[in-house]
Amino acid sequence: MATLRSRVIVAGEPTTGKTQLIKQVCEGKFNHNYMMTQGVEYTVKEVPIEERSYSSVELHLLDIAGQNIFKEITFDLLGKANQVMLVYDVTNLDSFQLLRVWFDSIKQQNAGRGHLSGIVVANKIDLEARQAVASTDGQAFANSIGFEFCEVSALQSKNIDVPFKTLADLHYAKYNDKISTLMDA
Repeated sequence: MATLRSRVIVAGEPTTGKTQLIKQVCEGKFNHNYMMTQGVEYTVKEVPIEERSYSSVELHLLDIAGQNIFKEITFDLLGKANQVMLVYDVTNLDSFQLLRVWFDSIKQQNAGRGHLSGIVVANKIDLEARQAVASTDGQAFANSIGFEFCEVSALQSKNIDVPFKTLADLHYAKYNDKISTLMDA
């Protein structure tokens, strides 16, 4: 059985929980002490798919540091993406509003590579009393850029598999579309 591979840029402002989401889904661990990502952290998440010709999609996750001091270093890493995961903190309106800047930067670095697929992830939904961004706003933004949308809690492990499964399914569908186009040519 073959495996498909996708390079996924995981981006968003600092403290949105990007790293914790990845650690929780890949290792089953949640660190309650904030550790700033310095530059980029690389992780591979294998997601099984229910198709006979392929057993899984390997998501090669590039967890990009959100701090401004690293943006000059990480800007070049935003290129050559197959997919994007944009993460915001539902209790932090600025983290949501700055997703457009992240998306535009990633799009700029991938100009000429075709349509980027991806997902917008609303994290920290366990903090309902402090929610500053409505689900409808997150969904509307995702729709405006042609991405999927989901809500998660990395702390409580709520829905944490959803963004990764969604990305795997999107990548597999895109691959099948390319194969069909080549077969029809």
